[in-house]
Amino acid sequence: MMTDNQRENVYLQIGITVVTLATAFPLTFLYDIYGLALAYAIGFILNNAVEMMFLWWREGLFPITVHHLRIIGVGVPLLAVLYTLNALFAAWIGALVAFVAIPAFVAGSFRWCFTAGEREAIGKWKEETVTNLRKRI
Repeated sequence: MMTDNQRENVYLQIGITVVTLATAFPLTFLYDIYGLALAYAIGFILNNAVEMMFLWWREGLFPITVHHLRIIGVGVPLLAVLYTLNALFAAWIGALVAFVAIPAFVAGSFRWCFTAGEREAIGKWKEETVTNLRKRI
């Protein structure tokens, strides 16, 4: 027996599967493995967008705040720089910059893009996870 939200989730997952399969075959034939990755990305983005809208419609929750948009403002230029470095120079230069830039981006976004309450919740989750892992060992 399903609860109220599970029924809609099953319909959503079936719909996303149909969309992914419908886009996977033609894109795979056109672009090989890149087309398959694009089809998966389309399904993934569609799934997250629909689930977010469902949360907003059904529960009155909207999981994204203005603080979360800051990460896009930092991430898109970083992606552009890495892509440009990769296109203009040898691939290892872009990889080397990414090796340094991506961890700095993650650390900076943790401080800059999340509220104090969100950082506290992440810290508690991290502590609980580490504690539980240590108990298993």
